[in-house]
Amino acid sequence: MFYPLQDSDFLSFQNTFDLFFYTLSTFSTSARLSQNTDVFYGNHSRK
Repeated sequence: MFYPLQDSDFLSFQNTFDLFFYTLSTFSTSARLSQNTDVFYGNHSRK
């Protein structure tokens, strides 16, 4: 997406939310994946 330069405040606000939701979704996805892997392999030493 393209934002005009004068909307830099909005741009950083938008980026913060994008980063937050991206991190949140990545974290929950990897947490689910590692849980499934632990169950599948019986490996409970993984964090």
